[in-house]
Amino acid sequence: MFSLIFFAGVVVATGLGALPDCGKTPIPPDESRIVGGKIAIAYSWPWQVEMCMDYGWGSCDLRCGGTIIDEQWIMSAAHCVDGYED
Repeated sequence: MFSLIFFAGVVVATGLGALPDCGKTPIPPDESRIVGGKIAIAYSWPWQVEMCMDYGWGSCDLRCGGTIIDEQWIMSAAHCVDGYED
């Protein structure tokens, strides 16, 4: 657990100055709170992903969300993929 937290800290610390616009939505939200919620405008949070399972009938069974951390990597919680077999 310590190594995971340490790794996350290193990733955050080394990337802070590299991407000054990272984490800033290109489309500003209308409100400052989530209370009540709203459907987000498409592409307003481009670093967020939806992780789902397609069991072959064309529908998406929502599993979790994730954050793009690199061109080929998504970071999510371990329970989202625990026991998953491809």
